[in-house]
Amino acid sequence: MQLIGKVRAGRGLFVVAMVVASSVLVGCAGEASVQDTSTQIGSPSPDQTADPAPTTGAAAQIADLPEVDGFTPVAAIETRPATNPWDGTLVVGGDVVVYRNDLSAQTYTVTGYTSPNYTESWSTTGAGWLTCSNASEIVCEALSYDQGVRTVENVFMLSPHDGTSTELPAGSPGTFLFVGMYADVAYFLTWDGTTYMHMTGFDATGAAVNDANLRIQAPESSEVVDVDATVAGAFARVSVPGSEAVLFSFERNSVLFSGVPDECVGLSDGVVCADSSAPFIGYSISGKEWQVPVPGAILLSSTGAPNLTLRSARTMLESIADAVAAVPDADHYIVPESDSLELAQLDDGTLVLPAGYSVPLSDATVSGADLTHDAVIVNVRRVGDATGESGGNTIDYSVLVAADGHVAASLDDDALRHLLSSRNEATMDLQPFTLGWSGNQLVFTDEVDGIVGLYVQV
Repeated sequence: MQLIGKVRAGRGLFVVAMVVASSVLVGCAGEASVQDTSTQIGSPSPDQTADPAPTTGAAAQIADLPEVDGFTPVAAIETRPATNPWDGTLVVGGDVVVYRNDLSAQTYTVTGYTSPNYTESWSTTGAGWLTCSNASEIVCEALSYDQGVRTVENVFMLSPHDGTSTELPAGSPGTFLFVGMYADVAYFLTWDGTTYMHMTGFDATGAAVNDANLRIQAPESSEVVDVDATVAGAFARVSVPGSEAVLFSFERNSVLFSGVPDECVGLSDGVVCADSSAPFIGYSISGKEWQVPVPGAILLSSTGAPNLTLRSARTMLESIADAVAAVPDADHYIVPESDSLELAQLDDGTLVLPAGYSVPLSDATVSGADLTHDAVIVNVRRVGDATGESGGNTIDYSVLVAADGHVAASLDDDALRHLLSSRNEATMDLQPFTLGWSGNQLVFTDEVDGIVGLYVQV
């Protein structure tokens, strides 16, 4: 049977199709062999230390990095340019982890670079396609591919410092889906041999420490199911077609409510959920506390507002609703900060940030924002013009706005025009200029040329 799963992680929506079965069929069309599921594919064996890699220095130089006003570059790492959307870069403290996938060979390579010189310190390879999520721990899923179906074979936690891995026994291939981390526990939707889906948590040793029945019917043999799971602070929203979306509490290890709107943000004492066609709703562990209509406003996904209470959030949203009504033709985005909800408005190609600063974006759309530091990161998307039957390239990039309101860094206009007009056999989704935070370090990633840079604020 097939399952199509969606998990929101990082900057986008991760989509993967899985086969749910007691064994995995591999091989060419018309000639299939059965692989014993006791042999897990895709990661080093549990707790295995990765083979030491040559300690050759990173080829990239500080001079190769873009200038970021108000920041000083401290490290530059050159990696192989990304050739597909499965490649990725993770930064944890003083460690940088880069994973690459060979789609035709169905193998992956993960490489670690450590401070202070950021030389290549370890590398490991394995079978399958890898995708990794970075929260309090790095969690990686290894997938196989056969006849149009991708199967999550196994999952493991990865140490960024030395490449060791700990396998998590989430279930038989295709019977689990990674949701996210809470309190250093990795949570999964699981349904290996069960009537209903469960929420199961594993600690860093691989031991199952939590399990709860979600009362959502597990897939049957002929079903194709869209699963959407999102972590919001101490809660998770889980949605499966045919069932109402539920709100799960990690602290209570149980489902609290059903019928929850699309996007949720965690607060200090609850969660706020909304979609563009429904009111914003505030939930506590006890129940629905309030709802505030803010027509047309989009709640951007974020790390949450851990220092904001439900009571304060309601007051802020009521004020935001008045501001939205005053500019009805603009695109309205509600951006969570650590202790507040802020309004950003995109009107006639100009984004007005909460502090009143204006950022020209031309015909770009806003896909996310990070207001956790004095300098604001705005993630935007541009789509090029279609040519014939081919659609235009999609360019995702970041804009850094300094505390005084000026643009401190962004993708060069000439480079943007070149990437939008570049043609290949198929349209491309490119990420040439991505910014993010690792603690107080600013992280720059260019997946087109294969460069990672680390900066500190001056």
